[in-house]
Amino acid sequence: MLKARETYEIMRSVDVGVPESSLVLGKHSGRHAFFKKVKDLGYKLDAKASEKLFEKFKVLSDKKKLIFDDDIVALVEEDTTQGSEVFTLDYLNVTSGAGIPTATVKISKKQGDKNAQLEIFQEAACGSGPIDVVYKVVDKIVKMDINLAEFSLRAVSSGEDALGEVFLKVKYNGSVYSGKRTSTDIIEA
Repeated sequence: MLKARETYEIMRSVDVGVPESSLVLGKHSGRHAFFKKVKDLGYKLDAKASEKLFEKFKVLSDKKKLIFDDDIVALVEEDTTQGSEVFTLDYLNVTSGAGIPTATVKISKKQGDKNAQLEIFQEAACGSGPIDVVYKVVDKIVKMDINLAEFSLRAVSSGEDALGEVFLKVKYNGSVYSGKRTSTDIIEA
């Protein structure tokens, strides 16, 4: 569509009063369309960051039908503000409802450099709600005296498959740390 608009558009958008047609991204969008959208949103990324971001975009596009500008902004900002990752979420299963909320979590931890072996942890717990129970399991795994100071959640975009953004602050050893993550599954985020 970027090279030959007449292949996909039966008329020019300016002929019907729209200054420019917008490019809708989804599961079948390619690199060129994605990087053009990122550039149009005002971001300049190096090759390594661009490829990493494109991989996250493809994962998101498998979960959502349409990707909105706000979704891409959230991906870019999350990726560019992220520190080094020590723990990686490998598996998450949460059950809640009329019964007792339960969660099973599997996390891997890096040991030294990137070629070192991963340490794998898996635990389960019960709690008072889906987010509470996930925090209880993570506490069991990391075995650190971490106190949740702030937790907020917002929808990044609209629709039933909206991207949710979770922001949190924790206190550990007198210091405050913050994190932000987006996902179509707010419990995972």
